[in-house]
Amino acid sequence: MQFANPYTPGAGAVPAYLVRRDEIINNAAKALNALSKGYPL
Repeated sequence: MQFANPYTPGAGAVPAYLVRRDEIINNAAKALNALSKGYPL
């Protein structure tokens, strides 16, 4: 079995465009904001 080399240029780079991630990002931001103020989730 052959694996891709993780040290190739661009490995782990953020994709240029993330589709339909707005809801996930907004929910995560709200959760982090609530936790930083001491509110339970």
